[in-house]
Amino acid sequence: MAKNNDKSPDIFISYAHIDNSPLPGAEKGWVQNFVNGLRIYLNRQMGRSENYKLWMDFELRGNTPLTADIMDHLKAAKTLVLFLSPAYVASKWCCDELQTFLQQAKASEKRVFVVELDSMAQEDRPAELSDLLGYRFWYKNDQGRIRQYGIPKPDPEEEEYYNLLLDLSHDLSDKIKELQKKFPAQDEEESGTTIYLAPVSDQLEALRNRVARFLDQYKINTLPNTNCFRLSEDSIEDDFTKCSHFIQLLDENSSMGVPRALHDLAEKQSLEIIEWRDVQLNLDAVESSDHLALLQGVSVIACHLSEFTEELLSKLQPQKPKPELPDRSNQVVFVNAGVGDNALLQKIAVKLTDLNIPYILPMNNPENASPAEMREDMEDNLLMCDSMLLIYHNSPRKQIREFLKYGFKINAKRETPLQTTICKLEDNQPLNLKLPHMKTLECVQQFEDCCLDRFLAGEV
Repeated sequence: MAKNNDKSPDIFISYAHIDNSPLPGAEKGWVQNFVNGLRIYLNRQMGRSENYKLWMDFELRGNTPLTADIMDHLKAAKTLVLFLSPAYVASKWCCDELQTFLQQAKASEKRVFVVELDSMAQEDRPAELSDLLGYRFWYKNDQGRIRQYGIPKPDPEEEEYYNLLLDLSHDLSDKIKELQKKFPAQDEEESGTTIYLAPVSDQLEALRNRVARFLDQYKINTLPNTNCFRLSEDSIEDDFTKCSHFIQLLDENSSMGVPRALHDLAEKQSLEIIEWRDVQLNLDAVESSDHLALLQGVSVIACHLSEFTEELLSKLQPQKPKPELPDRSNQVVFVNAGVGDNALLQKIAVKLTDLNIPYILPMNNPENASPAEMREDMEDNLLMCDSMLLIYHNSPRKQIREFLKYGFKINAKRETPLQTTICKLEDNQPLNLKLPHMKTLECVQQFEDCCLDRFLAGEV
């Protein structure tokens, strides 16, 4: 069976983040509890968890537009499960998600599934949903008051909640199977490398996602496709047969012995084991002696996550040569950054010197120069260089935006357009602008050598 492409989910979860805020007495939000239960039912309907892909965005969004990553998932998704509520309708982000999905999904295909969280008048619902029957997770009590099932968390005695969840899982799995036959998954380009990236606790899930995205850039496949502790031993061992390495992220929590159990299974299957813990982890705070022994094992690398990903890549692709760089001995790179990234500029300058690539840095002591002198130096650099590498790590967002807009204005004085590449930290605020001849590289936690290699090789 072809592996589900991470960018082509069978199910896209669309919801307002306020509807997923945990209530007193609940560790997780209503939507998260719902999705966890839906996964369990879907695993039964689909045969196993690897037979479908569910995608859900956990990041708070504010007023920023849809990211390119979310847009890619939406446009490729087979079905949309949306959680309809007043908060959903009031969210421009949610409405944009719905519109983006409907642009590529025909209404007659019935690929939108509506989970109703509250009673809403017909005129208050999005017009596109007027003909869709939702799964009503609310009811009126004897006093005519609206009540929601599963508040503050699912109750095993609340039969109607689980009946509705089961109905949705049946309808959803039937539609997914139908669409999978109609649009069969394409085999991914064979990379020769598939690794087992162990499921982790909620506290480490974001870091696991970062590692998976980093490896995906190098066409390294990861199993399992979902982050779930509740996988059967048979399912895990089946995945192990497809993998060359076992990778596990660890923290101080023993998670009821699951990390140790997974480690032992991988050892039993003779997989090469590579594990990580943060270098600043306080081992004295670890209560379980068995888990402490795991954290101190020979397979564990204690370092920052960005260092671990680079080390991991070197182990997974030891024979892969660096991309052959084009001759840039006659091309000048303007490496620019705002206040806060001066040390990083010097580090990049050393690498460019080693590669015999001409470069320009901003003025060393701008505090000793007048604003007019700084602006003149900036303009000269932008006119003279062939390309600009703009570092957005610790620099102020506003300053980076000003650099980009000024560079765009300078194009009128240049013979050829300025080619600009932004190197940004993955978690930095979005810049909220897209200009011609502008590209972006993302680093996990700090500047990575591979980013410079990809910039120089023209891969971005």
